[in-house]
Amino acid sequence: MTIDDHINSLIAESMQDFGASEALAAAGYYAHSLFFAHLVLEKLCKALWMKQMQSKDYPYIHNLIKLIKGQM
Repeated sequence: MTIDDHINSLIAESMQDFGASEALAAAGYYAHSLFFAHLVLEKLCKALWMKQMQSKDYPYIHNLIKLIKGQM
């Protein structure tokens, strides 16, 4: 897989997670919805990190600020 394939995969996964987040919120499961919303942001940040660093291996962290700043 190319870097772009990995990026597109993360974006596709984040879109599915966003749908889950919306469904959970609509059903009143707000804490669970926020968890999935965080997953959406994390995957998009990792896709951006991969694009900026031109690397298939993104850092295995959950800190969105560090991902956005390109820190590990």
